[in-house]
Amino acid sequence: MMKKVLSVLVAAMLLLTATSAFAERIKVEETAKYFDIEIDVPDGAQVDQFTFEGWVCVEMLIGAEGTNRLEFDFSVTPSEEYDGKSLIEYTDEEKALLMAAVGEGFWEPEHEFFLTELGNLVLFTRETSELNDYAVMQTVYKGYFVFLYCGYEDYSPLQDADLMMMLDIMQSAEIIPVDGE
Repeated sequence: MMKKVLSVLVAAMLLLTATSAFAERIKVEETAKYFDIEIDVPDGAQVDQFTFEGWVCVEMLIGAEGTNRLEFDFSVTPSEEYDGKSLIEYTDEEKALLMAAVGEGFWEPEHEFFLTELGNLVLFTRETSELNDYAVMQTVYKGYFVFLYCGYEDYSPLQDADLMMMLDIMQSAEIIPVDGE
């Protein structure tokens, strides 16, 4: 079922080009010495960037304050475990370990890998239990986790349009090598 959902979303995106309106393109604050990342921000989103020791988070909230807002958190954080490695280079065993690690934050996860238009291999994981509804997409680039969370503040069910917006954000993630690489 998960493959069908993501496959339909990817097909719809390719056919309709961009179903979500994006207000601007932003550069994610400096986090990595080897690359920068730029992403598209959905129209109407309230955006805050938080930088912590070694990682950054771009929080995008859609909806009026005081309502059940849709939240996207795009983060970049280093990983000592995968130092210097990218997801596209992972062995099947390493991919299985990644799915298991990501799945620990879910009750009943379903996973699927897909390739973005910019050539990034991404793991899409969605909660399938009736307890909560949220999803994550992530890749690993040169030892850094590039992670996108999507969910409502009260974990109410995600709609197809929400997942399409999530896919649009991840598809827009452009990893830009910096000088000296």
